[in-house]
Amino acid sequence: MTGENGIATGSIVNSFDIPEEAWEDLDSRPDCEEDHAQGSRLFATVVINGLRFHCEAIEVADHDGLQQASHDEWDGILSAYAHACGADGHFNTLTIRGREYAVFITPSCA
Repeated sequence: MTGENGIATGSIVNSFDIPEEAWEDLDSRPDCEEDHAQGSRLFATVVINGLRFHCEAIEVADHDGLQQASHDEWDGILSAYAHACGADGHFNTLTIRGREYAVFITPSCA
């Protein structure tokens, strides 16, 4: 199936890498007042066709066959992403700085 521009629907038009140094640890953000497990939640920004997107990486681990956030505080966020996208299993992960993360990209708020 092809779209109006002749590109197959669902095909990869372009791919990119987010460099490891572009990921910001939640604990290093000036608006973070609490002490969290270092490196358990990372942030980055990407721009696609001029629109800014918020990238969030939550460190995950397998616990008795279930994928869970490595820091208990992020389990609710991981569950919210699963609910929002209708996930029916484990999220694919990326390795960032030697650790496994589920990564989510959403449009930034105005």
